[in-house]
Amino acid sequence: MQSELPPNRLKELREARGWKPYNVAHMIGADPSTVYRWETGQSKMPDRMKLKLADLYGVTIAYMMGWPEHADAA
Repeated sequence: MQSELPPNRLKELREARGWKPYNVAHMIGADPSTVYRWETGQSKMPDRMKLKLADLYGVTIAYMMGWPEHADAA
């Protein structure tokens, strides 16, 4: 089972909205370098930030994490 975000999923979601890491950081109360580390898989993201980002991007945490969204998809 995958425990971290796929490095490119967060970046894709951010870039699709035309945002820079500092925009996202400001919206969720994080440091831009931390957002970059999450996007590149260099740092583990706390669960509370996963919730904030899923809400911000309008996606499920399962989608952000790269997990199957249905039990039968595994």
